Amino acid sequence: MWISTDPALGDYIPVAPTNDEAKQHNSKLPGMGGVFNHINLNCYHYAGNNPVKYVDPDGRESLRGPQINFFPDCERIKDFANNTIRGSVKDFVVAGHGNAENGIFQYPNATATNRGLGKSISEKDLARIIKSHPKYKPDCTVVLWSCNTGAVGKNGKIYAQELANELGEGAKVKAPNKYVWLYEDGPLRIAGEIIRIEGDSIIKEFDRNDPGRMVLFIGKKKNENVD
Repeated sequence: MWISTDPALGDYIPVAPTNDEAKQHNSKLPGMGGVFNHINLNCYHYAGNNPVKYVDPDGRESLRGPQINFFPDCERIKDFANNTIRGSVKDFVVAGHGNAENGIFQYPNATATNRGLGKSISEKDLARIIKSHPKYKPDCTVVLWSCNTGAVGKNGKIYAQELANELGEGAKVKAPNKYVWLYEDGPLRIAGEIIRIEGDSIIKEFDRNDPGRMVLFIGKKKNENVD
């Protein structure tokens, strides 16, 4: 592996946060992209030399899976989300079942064969969980891969906006304004839902005529009205 001998290199890369001086040094770095991520100085690396955790489909940016995955262990979607959902190195990705009214769900009583009853996570509690995660930084964009968390609920509120407010003024949260569809044969799709009945089965599938998108929300002051 090629290593630069430039004596100035140490001013541009992070060091192990073993003491206050090291932590202060790291906090002054502009970011972890480009030359500020020392592994990028190796011209022949792939995905940060960590292909188990990252992918790099076009050679421009290493992408990683969700930092928090609330899908229950008994469902294939949990592993599928880990292997399919990707965010940039500046994203903090949260995945799980959800809806517009209750936000994201967790499944504390899930077993190997049954997910049990879901428990909704309030915006305040999710903000606390995210802030306490070692991978979260204030300049991260939180990306919610959870159905309708970027849509207006029956209570007139948007879960993603409320989460951004809890994370703090200026915090960024992206969330889908419709359902999220995960298919093994292609990319994630955001769209409305079609429900049809075949015999005794209820089939749900994405509506090609009702496309959705990821919406960006910016945290506001608690005493500031949110439209």
